[in-house]
Parts: sequence; C-alpha cells; structure tokens
Amino acid sequence: MKNSGVFLHSPFSESNVMKGNNRSLLLQFILSEIFQSKQSEQSKEPLTKIFFSVSSSFYPLDWSSQRGHLNKVIEHTQLMQKAFPEQGPAVAIFRHALQNTTTVIANHCDTPLENFDRQLTLYLKQLFLMLEPMMIECIDDENFVFFLLKNQQMIHSLTHRSYLLNFLQKNCEEIESLSKSLCDRFHCRGFSGLISEVKASINYLQQINE
Repeated sequence: MKNSGVFLHSPFSESNVMKGNNRSLLLQFILSEIFQSKQSEQSKEPLTKIFFSVSSSFYPLDWSSQRGHLNKVIEHTQLMQKAFPEQGPAVAIFRHALQNTTTVIANHCDTPLENFDRQLTLYLKQLFLMLEPMMIECIDDENFVFFLLKNQQMIHSLTHRSYLLNFLQKNCEEIESLSKSLCDRFHCRGFSGLISEVKASINYLQQINE
C-alpha cells in the first residue's frame, strides 16, 4: 500500500488538491508562509519562528512540537506534484532548495539574526522565484492575482518594486486591462465589495513604478 503523508496544517489532501481552484489555494498557502518568514526576519524574531528543527520521534503527531513557517511549507509541498503534475522538474527543484534552506537555518539556529538576515533574505527570495512556473499556471485565477496584489509589498521586499508589475504584464495582460478584467469577474461572482480594493492595489502598483 502506498504511504500517504500526514497533513496537519494543509487543508488539502491528495484526493482533492486538483479540484476547482484548490491548487491555486495551495500555492497561496505556500507563498503566505514564505512571506511570513520574511516578516519574521524583518521583526528580528528567533530563527525557530521560521524553521524549527524537529527532534521529537513522534513528529508529526506530537502536537507539542514547535513548527515554524517553513515547517508548514514542507508539509504543503508534499502535495505540489499532485497539484502541478506538468511541473515535475520545477517542483523537484523547489523542494531541493527548500531542503537546503531549512538545513542552513537549522545550522544557524544559535546565530544572532542580525548576522544572518541578508543570507536568509537571499534564501527566501530564491524560494519565491522558484515558484514562478506554478504561479504562471494559476494566473487565470482572479483570486490568485488578487492575492499577489494584496501582498505586493512583501513580494517587492523579496525581489524589487517592479517585479510584480513586470510579472503580471508578461504573463497576464496590460495592467489597465487586468484591472477591468478582475473587477468584472468579481462583480459577476457577486463580490462587488472587493472592486475598490482591487483598484486601489493596482493604482498603488502603478504609482510605485512611475
């Protein structure tokens, strides 16, 4: 019998991750934990908030074990191959980079963060950029695009301030057309209350790139 993973943090399973927009939601969960890792670094929190090296022999069933943001990413990535079957090489590269990142963090757990923050940012940036092939596959999902817009400041803290604008215009459409398209789709779905936030996010993105 095939061994199934134990998922304590992911709301998805191997059987449902391909249904509807679940794969874009899975990617949002992964990106959110990477963004929170960056926030922890900016807030000078202990490295264990980002990754906690597990020593319990009962993990992952030991609920007393601490878990950092990247511990959760490790769990989510167990489902990436199911969610993105055509991105096998990209998923493998990401998982390898994630393993390298967590190993380095574990080796620096006693290092003051101010002596490691620049290196940590580079590792987090690498993880983010390695998710691009999966991000492109989700670009037709208005919820995913809205997620990127809402997190543009964190994205730019990992990359540069023109990254998201360039990414959207390269893989989606011109930003003015994208704004109308997103608003129309949310309106058709009955989420007109989001339109003002969509417009504000896109206006801000354009302003910082003028």
